[in-house]
Amino acid sequence: MLKRAICALVVFSPVLVTSFQSDIALGTGEFTKSCTNITLTQGRILEADCKTRNGRTAQTGINLNNYIVNQDGRLGWSRNGNYSASSRNCDVDFQGGRTFLMCDTRKRDNSFTGASLNLDKHIANINGTLTYE
Repeated sequence: MLKRAICALVVFSPVLVTSFQSDIALGTGEFTKSCTNITLTQGRILEADCKTRNGRTAQTGINLNNYIVNQDGRLGWSRNGNYSASSRNCDVDFQGGRTFLMCDTRKRDNSFTGASLNLDKHIANINGTLTYE
């Protein structure tokens, strides 16, 4: 009996996993591919017009302070990072079909250095809404 149950699990588990995954919106970042008019306001709010599943466009925004940190002059991904408290002159730049956050960031010695972060690595458009992944 146990042998049959294990065989059934092995045979049917890929089908169950495939069915489960097809119902979930799994993004991979890359919001730049489906959004236009991408801007940064207040040095921390990423705003854009993004496509929805039905082909319409939705205005959306996300507070990057909730996901990005300044660590000794380097920008990185971290929940509640609050990078803008120790950065200045932040804006977005477009390179090679991707969107980058560009800032002058404060280091531990209080000097400033230029830093950038590829926003397409973790920011996605999920049905017209900018989302962190």
